Amino acid sequence: VWFLKDAETVCNGCSTGCNVKMFFNKEGLFRVKPVYNPEVNGHWMCDEGRDTYKFVNVGHRLTKAFKSANGAWLDSDIHPGAAAKDVAQQLKLTKSDELALVLTGQHTVEEYESIVGMFVNTFKSKNIFHWVNNVDSIDTFDGLLLRGDKNPNTMGLISILKKYGIVNKWSDLAEGIKSKKYKTLVVAGPENTFVYPDLPEKIELFVQAENLIYLSSALIPTLCEYKGKSQVTLIPLKTFVEKSGTFINFAGRVQKFKKVTTVVSEALTLSEAAVLMAGENISLAVVSEADLLTAENKRPDQVALEHRKKNEFLFNRGPL
Repeated sequence: VWFLKDAETVCNGCSTGCNVKMFFNKEGLFRVKPVYNPEVNGHWMCDEGRDTYKFVNVGHRLTKAFKSANGAWLDSDIHPGAAAKDVAQQLKLTKSDELALVLTGQHTVEEYESIVGMFVNTFKSKNIFHWVNNVDSIDTFDGLLLRGDKNPNTMGLISILKKYGIVNKWSDLAEGIKSKKYKTLVVAGPENTFVYPDLPEKIELFVQAENLIYLSSALIPTLCEYKGKSQVTLIPLKTFVEKSGTFINFAGRVQKFKKVTTVVSEALTLSEAAVLMAGENISLAVVSEADLLTAENKRPDQVALEHRKKNEFLFNRGPL
């Protein structure tokens, strides 16, 4: 623990939105500890929340974009930005009533605004659906901190859908995919797949669309090994520790958080992906290999020794 940097963020393990510190060094993220907030979590956090660093590490991540067609994956990987621009051409050729979007409660308010606005304003489609991962237990509560809604921003998603007047049933999406009404399906999938027990079932549904664009930070073997006839594009996204944004917890409390560090350099935010899929050009920041897993926010007077492992406790405690 002496060799770990730390930075504050908001836990994405459930809709409580505990304030936490992520601990990391050049080898990855290693632990999560609570940060005192009297209005949210006090001095505490749940045991499940302490594991939310695991899916952020590179071993669990989709790091490049990939594309398959006619049962075969292209031999070379693709830059995520280029893949998103290619998707823009596909979306332009799709009729609005044949296009659908699936969202989970795991992204930021700003990202929802970007991608929902893009669908509604650019592609004239309100075929937007909320993927709820645990319908039967979403309203449960352990009486302390842990809630059945295993998403940090369900309320944020609901607020954006309400803003755009979107009220759709999941059964309509399922029927629309199976009947081939929806030919192109865009899915912003969960980053914390451990709390999505229905993931295999949903992937089986999604690949029935003729053209599936799946955006997620998570590496999903069943998708990467897909050999069916549908065209599939996989685009890596950043996790909650790799971006700044806003979550709204179960009580409607708005919590802004700052980027902690970068784990996967080429991964996009959902907002960046939305802009590129709309056919617009943006400048994407490139983080060098040497700058991965370094501290994003440092004091102005703090000496930077980020590219080697060091005793962070001694380094940060100041002069004796």
